[in-house]
Amino acid sequence: MPPERFERLVPLFPYLDAVVLTGFGEPCVNPHLHEFVAKISGAGARPCMTTNGTLLDERRAKALLDAGVQHVQFSIDAGTRETYERVRLGGKWDRVLRNAETFHKLARGGGYDVETGWVFVLMRDTFRELPLAVEQAVRIGFDLLTAPIVAYNLLDYEREQSTHDDQGRLLIDETEFRDVVAQAQSIADKGGLRLIVHDFFMGFDGACLADPLHMVFVDWMGFVTPCSHLPARNESGSFAERAFGNVDEEDIIEILTGPKATRFLENWRNHVVPWICRKCRHLRRLPNRHLFKTIERLPFDPVTV
Repeated sequence: MPPERFERLVPLFPYLDAVVLTGFGEPCVNPHLHEFVAKISGAGARPCMTTNGTLLDERRAKALLDAGVQHVQFSIDAGTRETYERVRLGGKWDRVLRNAETFHKLARGGGYDVETGWVFVLMRDTFRELPLAVEQAVRIGFDLLTAPIVAYNLLDYEREQSTHDDQGRLLIDETEFRDVVAQAQSIADKGGLRLIVHDFFMGFDGACLADPLHMVFVDWMGFVTPCSHLPARNESGSFAERAFGNVDEEDIIEILTGPKATRFLENWRNHVVPWICRKCRHLRRLPNRHLFKTIERLPFDPVTV
C-alpha cells in the first residue's frame, strides 16, 4: 500500500485498539512499513504485524521497534529445517530463526514493549513437529505460540493438508494428535510459553473466527471489506458488492457507517448469514451455527451487478 493511500486510513486509528499490517503478503517488502507503524502508534492504537521472518533483518527490526511496534508474529509452520524448507518454498530455516533471535535480542535488550508470537499452521505433514516448534519458541524467547488449522479448503494443497473435514472431524489419528498437543503443552508450560491450539469450532461474540463485528480489512488497493478472508472481487469480476467502498473514492469513516457496512453488521447481530459470507469455511466453524437460520436475501442480482 502506498503512503498516500495509507494516510486516508489515519482518521480511523484513534477509534481502534489495534491495526494489523498484514493481509495476504509480506509486510516487510513495503519500504514505508516503519512509517506506518509510527503513525498507528502516534494515534493511540497498537501496531501489529505477521511476517515470515525472511526480510526482518536487524536493520528492519530496529526501525520497527523504534517506531513502536507492539506485536510481531513469525509465521513458521514447522519445527525442523527439512520440513520447513519443504512446505515453505524458497524459505530458509536458518535465516528465519536467526532473524527471530536478533529481533528478540534487540527487543529485550532495548526494553521495548513488544509481544512476540510464533504461528504454526497445523497440517497433516507438519502437526507432529509442534513440540519441536514449541522448543524453538521457548529457546528464542517468544511469548506466545498459536497453532491454527488450515483456514481454507479451495486448493488441492489445502484439502490435502487440512487436519479436519468441513464438519470438524479429524482426518488424522485422534490419539496421536492429542498426544502431540499434550507434549507441546508440557514443553510450553515448563518454558513459560503461552500455547494456543485452535479447535475447529471457534468464533467471536456470536460471529465467526474472523471477528467481523469488530474487524475490518483494507487491501493494498484501498478496498474496504469485512475481513481478510473474503475476496473482494465478485463472480462477475467486479468489486462493487463485496467491498463496502474504496478509500480513494470515499472517506473511511463514511464507508464504515454507510449502507453496505451497516447492513452487513446488522445481519451478523441478527443471526442472518451475510450473502457474501455464505461460502466461507469459517461459517462452518461457527460454534453457534444452529442459530443462523437464514442467508441474506439481496436487493440486487449478484450475477449482473
